[in-house]
Amino acid sequence: MITKEQAQDMLASIERTEHRSAQYFNLAQYGRYAQLWGAILVVGHAICFFCPGNEPMVLVSCDIVTALLMPLLRRFDVSPRRRTDRRLWAAAAIVIGFGALASYLIGPDLRAIEVLWTCMIMGAIMLRGLLTGTRWIVLGGVACATSVLAYLYLGSWYHVAMAAALGGGLLLAGTWLRGAR
Repeated sequence: MITKEQAQDMLASIERTEHRSAQYFNLAQYGRYAQLWGAILVVGHAICFFCPGNEPMVLVSCDIVTALLMPLLRRFDVSPRRRTDRRLWAAAAIVIGFGALASYLIGPDLRAIEVLWTCMIMGAIMLRGLLTGTRWIVLGGVACATSVLAYLYLGSWYHVAMAAALGGGLLLAGTWLRGAR
């Protein structure tokens, strides 16, 4: 026979397990988005490396393709639709506003703007690492350092480094998210 306290402990354990399972499932869903974005950026930077001179058009096209594919990918999510916390939308608006202002102040240097956005994205990944694990901090730090070093020192090899830093970083982050435990 089970006592009342034992039953409450078991129910609490089941609730914790259910909550953690839902968290991991959501992380796996977000991993798909990161992998898609990373793959598009790897392809875009490869095109920029092998066909120089079309950087703005190629990279803006990558952003447009990503913006169009993300909602399409969301339609295939198997998770029930939940409302996203409005604070997350507000945080995203703040980050995008800051990035847009900083991009405007930087001027026409497309590579500097891309390094800024790479560091902002990887900064968010590093902040996640403060809550969930060191590997996120390492991933974000390496990607930021690689992008800054590529901008400052790699010249014609910039796009190869950015394919690895930003595209590869997002692919790796997506893989970690999809296999989250």
